[in-house]
Amino acid sequence: MASLKELAREQLLDEVIGSVNPASGWKVLVVDHFALRMISACCRMFDIMDRGVTLVEDIRKSRQPLPKFDGLYLIEPTAENIQLIKKDFSRTPKYGAVHIFFVDACPDHLIKELASPTLKRVVKTVTELSLNFVPKEARVFSLDDPRGFYNAYSPLSRGENTQEIANQLASLCCFLGEKPVVRFSAGRPGTEALAEAVQDRLDVLSSFNPSMSADSRRRSQLIVLDRGVDLSAPLVHELTYQAAAYDLLDIDDDDTYQYVFNDARGREQSKRVVLNEQDDVWVQFRHHHLATVFSEITASFEAFRSRSAIAGSDDKDNTAALKQTMKELPQFQQQMAKFGLHLSMAEQINRAFTKDVERATTAEQNVVTGKDGDGHKVGNLVSEISSVLVNRGTSSEEKLRLVILCLLAMNGMKPSDLQQLQHTAKLSESQIAVIENLEHLGATVKVDRVSKRKKKKTRDRKPATEYALSRFVPVVKDIMENAAKYTLDMDEYPCVRDGQQLKPSKRADDDDGGELTSARRGGWTKQKKPKNEKLSATARAKAEKRQRIIIYIVGSVSLNELRSAYEVSASKEVDVFIGSQATLRPRAFLHALGSLNNTTPTRGDSEVLRSAIQLEGQEETQLTFVSGKAQQPLADDEV
Repeated sequence: MASLKELAREQLLDEVIGSVNPASGWKVLVVDHFALRMISACCRMFDIMDRGVTLVEDIRKSRQPLPKFDGLYLIEPTAENIQLIKKDFSRTPKYGAVHIFFVDACPDHLIKELASPTLKRVVKTVTELSLNFVPKEARVFSLDDPRGFYNAYSPLSRGENTQEIANQLASLCCFLGEKPVVRFSAGRPGTEALAEAVQDRLDVLSSFNPSMSADSRRRSQLIVLDRGVDLSAPLVHELTYQAAAYDLLDIDDDDTYQYVFNDARGREQSKRVVLNEQDDVWVQFRHHHLATVFSEITASFEAFRSRSAIAGSDDKDNTAALKQTMKELPQFQQQMAKFGLHLSMAEQINRAFTKDVERATTAEQNVVTGKDGDGHKVGNLVSEISSVLVNRGTSSEEKLRLVILCLLAMNGMKPSDLQQLQHTAKLSESQIAVIENLEHLGATVKVDRVSKRKKKKTRDRKPATEYALSRFVPVVKDIMENAAKYTLDMDEYPCVRDGQQLKPSKRADDDDGGELTSARRGGWTKQKKPKNEKLSATARAKAEKRQRIIIYIVGSVSLNELRSAYEVSASKEVDVFIGSQATLRPRAFLHALGSLNNTTPTRGDSEVLRSAIQLEGQEETQLTFVSGKAQQPLADDEV
């Protein structure tokens, strides 16, 4: 499959860092905050050092001159960055030669500023890339804007960053070599304006990049969705490993997690790790259901131990065998550490998923699907959640999530009924404000009379009673599946233009029959085992012609929606990529809703400027800029 992280890694290491080969062999990588976030997401420190980079520096910090080094600038094309480059050479030149790589196309007026006499002597290359996004996972991208939700939906926001977002989405398309048909969710002016801006930007970029217009595969689609298309997805309890971990455990917004374990001597130790795609155990099990994940990780661990050479050798006196054993020891220890981490995490999740959380999750599923675990229609949604709301063991956050999900399922309540429900749940004023702010995302909160909900056409999904707590299906998954078959409703999701190029295709694997329509109901389907990534030449050629679908959700994306991208990619033989300004877990989503009436967005954890470049295995190397130099952080025992 096409992996955003691998593609970005190859371009950064080969076409950016690897393309600069000074005679001295020394070069310094100078980055701004966004570039550091982007390169940290897909490269390890070892990768960068292996390409000849001896130092990573912050463009905003004061730095010592290194005239024997070549300076490699990886930055955003902003006026501030241009001025900082000029400042680096206004007096004593910082570097002997300069190579500038912009993450996106640079405006002409900024390029002209590089033609100053001082810079003309040292600037050797200026290159415009299409890397104006952060590749978070193989199929997930981020525009790295923690204030994006506020800017999109706060009534106090001026919403002036539409063109900036359009530039980033067009950069992603250019990076993938695609000029897709641009679509948007109708009824929300913000999505239409953004889709039109993306189309205009694509027209400009494709005029300079003919490969974007080459239709070597079925026409790709970029679908711009409003967060209001599905407000339940960010709030329901998702019981797959990754989503449950982020919902129930204390995982930082930079994907770091601290856990406790016993070392070989039985001493209790704590370790901080990064949950990313360098961890093959995490990648293998992150979308597996909690009902089976602990036993599956355990079975995989036992299989690893049984086939590992370190488990025991029949020839203890054989020098060659001993050398091989010693050579494999670090890899063995790293893999054992990964299994230890995930066995510990799975156990902690099981502990956090208490009976009270289970009751709340059951009520959630019944409310959002309209049916109980046996498939019977739920008569009264408020009665369905009342017992959970009065339970003292239910946390206030769980109660708030339940009230919102019930409100959304009912398409609004009479003010008196809503007030009574809030009183039953004992919600605070700030929590009530969260509910009221749903209107900013297009939800109906209060109605004069209880209106009958318009029944949507739903796709028949085979019930999976094995996982009664996982019956909810995100709307975006149905959008992906419809788009893959070119049956996504043109009225609900119109095209900016070129809609006539989207024609339905019939394939042998389309066994579900009929037109797919947006739905939130259905049973959990068991995950298929991932296919072997080592494809034959014929299979690779087929994969290169797969249709690509890019989903962008304004403001935020949820973890169950990320999972959907992987599942649809596998089941429909398409490449689905999904992203937003940020990935918000339920608690962060509630916090973002509550901040919409603030004069400025509340500073959240995701805004803490912590950027990390990953070392091999589980270790994290934070770049701490001190006096302009990137230094390793102190070890725990040195603090």
